[in-house]
Amino acid sequence: MFDALQTLDDGSQLAHPVLKKIYSYWAQRCAGRWAPSRADIDPADLGPLLPYIALVEPLDGGRDYRLRLMGEHILQGYRFAPVPRLLSDIKDQTVTDLMRAQYERLARERKALRFGPEFSRMPEREHVVTEHIDLPLSSDGLEIDMILAGAVLLSERDWTDQAGASPVA
Repeated sequence: MFDALQTLDDGSQLAHPVLKKIYSYWAQRCAGRWAPSRADIDPADLGPLLPYIALVEPLDGGRDYRLRLMGEHILQGYRFAPVPRLLSDIKDQTVTDLMRAQYERLARERKALRFGPEFSRMPEREHVVTEHIDLPLSSDGLEIDMILAGAVLLSERDWTDQAGASPVA
């Protein structure tokens, strides 16, 4: 369904520099494990990256997801108002389907994932370029109990200015 969703082997596959920094931070915190724990992630270390970060908690075996934290860039890009608390609260089915597909694949593969960059599939936002990453967090080393997500949503001009290349080949 979402053919742009790919396993992320390393940060070199990412197009936007903000997401490269988020991925690099996460990879350092892995310290040889497939995923760091939530306790390994210190928001103070992330400073200017926080607007681009979300923390998502799987609920009831992945039947729903609690959106624990959503950075301002993400909130503005998706036009979430008020801030949703659960994935099931989001009324835009395109966004919900995309996020659910990403989280379900993350749970199956237990590997970092990347979506995009590509033009948005959101109605009235087709001109916006999006790139996302989903990074697993595991407190027990077995199951994903939190997802560190990063997202950049920009106009094509801003994307090209920041990423240094056109978003679509």
